[in-house]
Amino acid sequence: MLIDYAEAKRDVFDDKSLFLLRNKSKVGMGFFEAGNFYPDFILWIDTPKSQYVTFIDPKGLLMILKV
Repeated sequence: MLIDYAEAKRDVFDDKSLFLLRNKSKVGMGFFEAGNFYPDFILWIDTPKSQYVTFIDPKGLLMILKV
């Protein structure tokens, strides 16, 4: 769906690079202060003026059981 969206909005992404990275569970990029939270995906958009990094976890923190 992301590919379809980017292709449909090609003019929006003309001067940008878009990367969707799969984060490795328990060994990839994590946030220890958030209870060892490891997002499933990292969306990186590189523009001529700035970069945007978004951490995506479809299940969210609410669905993680505390043991």
